[in-house]
Parts: sequence; structure tokens; C-alpha cells
Amino acid sequence: MDIYFWAIAIGLGLPLWWFAFYATKRMRIGKNLEREAQAKRNLERYAMEQAAKAQAEKQAAGEQAEEDQKFVAKESVKAVVNVETTGKQGQD
Repeated sequence: MDIYFWAIAIGLGLPLWWFAFYATKRMRIGKNLEREAQAKRNLERYAMEQAAKAQAEKQAAGEQAEEDQKFVAKESVKAVVNVETTGKQGQD
């Protein structure tokens, strides 16, 4: 009777163990695929944020350069006007 018990326990236990192992394997594979997909989405989002940040910095640098050019042009006009007015006063 003892041998029958162990034969039945092994006969039922082995397939149950196999099904549990296989189900766990499928869950691990599914979870790994989800993690990979999430990591890919995170990298894409990070790349888009970095591109937007770089574009904003480039635009800000362009605006600053434009303001600098306007300032230089304004100062150049003032300098030319000063030179012209001082030159005329010296000739009078």
C-alpha cells in the first residue's frame, strides 16, 4: 500500500509541478516583455524631452543673438552719430 501511495503521489505531483513550472515561465516571459516595452517607451519619451529642451535652448540662444545684434547696431548708430556731431562741431 505504501508503494501505491507514492506511485499515485508522483504520478499526480509530476504533471502538477510541470504545469506550475510552465505557467511561471510564461509569466516571467510576459513580465520581461512588458518591462522591455516600458523601457523602450521611457527611452523614447526621454529622447523627445531632450530634443524639445535642445530646441528651446537653441531658440533662446537665437533670440539672445538677435537681441545682441540689435544692441550692437544701436550702439554703432550712436557711435556714428557721435562721431558725425563731434566732427561737425570741430569744423565750425
